[in-house]
Amino acid sequence: MLGVSIILLLVMANVAGASTIQTLCTSTAWTNSTASPTQVVPPNPGWAAPFPCPTPSGWISYEQSGNPSSPGYVSPPNGTSVTFSSSINLLSSPTSVMLDFGADDTGELIIDGVAAVNFATGVGNTYSTCSDFMPGCDSATEVLNMNVTSFFSPGVNTVQIVDQQINGESYGVDATITAVTAAPEPATFSLIGCGLLAIGLGNKRKLFRRT
Repeated sequence: MLGVSIILLLVMANVAGASTIQTLCTSTAWTNSTASPTQVVPPNPGWAAPFPCPTPSGWISYEQSGNPSSPGYVSPPNGTSVTFSSSINLLSSPTSVMLDFGADDTGELIIDGVAAVNFATGVGNTYSTCSDFMPGCDSATEVLNMNVTSFFSPGVNTVQIVDQQINGESYGVDATITAVTAAPEPATFSLIGCGLLAIGLGNKRKLFRRT
């Protein structure tokens, strides 16, 4: 029994050191504030490449508002503001949550009602393809590797992206949230381990008495 207890303690030590990676990517699973379903759109040639994620994911919109050369293209009118929503259920306390985020023309990212990324400033902004400043749509203005751990907690976390059309043409958002969650608290394993060790030692004493 002592040998079994030691083995279990080693197994629990390995589990305690483990972590889980969970990823939330913009996809057709996201809802939006219009009556149209969310769709992954052909990207505008000026947009940054979609963040690496399992397909189908990438730049999303409520209509084909991505590449002007693709069939069915529609340019939403200036002043259009659509909210895209999803959620991520974290299994335990996050040790790290990183965000990649792009929007055309610009966007705001909200986590559980609190803005983690605000709209780009309009001061000096030409919005030539999209915002000249973060968050925008190209490789120079998309938000990369932003630490948003403090905005998340164990359980279901709601993520919303509000996309604004300011200067015509294409329209869409792209985001990836990568969360690393910790294994159960080491204190829990310590208590269980101590109990198993005590049982093992007790059984060993009984064995010595019999012999």
